Amino acid sequence: MTDTSQFAARLIEAGAAGYAAAAAERLVEHHPETVKRFGATAFRAWQEHLEQRLRELAAALVAGDRALFDFEIGWTRSAFEGRGVPLADLRASLECLRQVLAEELPAAAGAEPGRYLEQSLETLGAQPSPAEPEVAADPPVAGLALAYLEAALSGERRRAVQTVLAAVDGGMEVTAAYLALMIAQREVGEMWHAGEVVVAQEHFTTATTQSLLSLLAERVGAAAPNGKSVMVAVAPGDAHYLAARLLANLFEQEGWRTIHLAGAVPAEELGLGVEAFEVDLLALSLTVSTRLPASIEAVGQARARRPAIKVLVGGRVLERSPGI
Repeated sequence: MTDTSQFAARLIEAGAAGYAAAAAERLVEHHPETVKRFGATAFRAWQEHLEQRLRELAAALVAGDRALFDFEIGWTRSAFEGRGVPLADLRASLECLRQVLAEELPAAAGAEPGRYLEQSLETLGAQPSPAEPEVAADPPVAGLALAYLEAALSGERRRAVQTVLAAVDGGMEVTAAYLALMIAQREVGEMWHAGEVVVAQEHFTTATTQSLLSLLAERVGAAAPNGKSVMVAVAPGDAHYLAARLLANLFEQEGWRTIHLAGAVPAEELGLGVEAFEVDLLALSLTVSTRLPASIEAVGQARARRPAIKVLVGGRVLERSPGI
């Protein structure tokens, strides 16, 4: 991570909407086949797509990790394939983006943005590696995850909830039930990404899981206070809050005074929060790479307000880029 790449990241983040519009305009002008698939909304759809890619590029530059951007492009490729959008369209969009940045970014931004895009274009045609299970679960846990997911995707909330509660009443540890729920959530996320379920099914499953986490927390209760305080939050701007909620349950179960922030909170407000509650630990969940710059700012704000605070950061982005 160099000063030059940091400068480039800031420029790209600040100008993402404008750069994306220029690249989308170039795409629809030089690749009319990309318009036919989207009709009248083609320009806007491609602008939104390219703006997201730019924010992912900025995050990878902040991390100093090209592999992080390559992963995001691979993730986008699988979404395109699941919805029948040709790989050539993605390639053309990235090439237009590369051209715009080469023309518009000042020399002081360095060559890294172009290199990141060039590498992604080179690897785009490679055969993707087969997906591997992200969590190795015991058969009872995997079975519960499958049964829960089947009920939730069928719209049967009561059956989904009772399936999990019955497993716990039957002797399954609550932590194992939590794991089953997280496996189910990851799976439904993958299914939505691949176009196998609609967003309403994903939202319904998430809402059902949220209510289950509350019910399970009540069943376990909390240990005697241990004199420690933790604030659990998602990264500023991140909407993936279930893992943070689960973590808050576990801290509370162990006797921590747990300040769980249910929604995304701006970086400055997180800093004010750790000061107001005098917490010992800030636990931050970072799921999407585009929220990395905001997470860095949040940690800085927390340490400025409460210098002795400990910070715990976890999430899928760190799985992809351990160097962060």
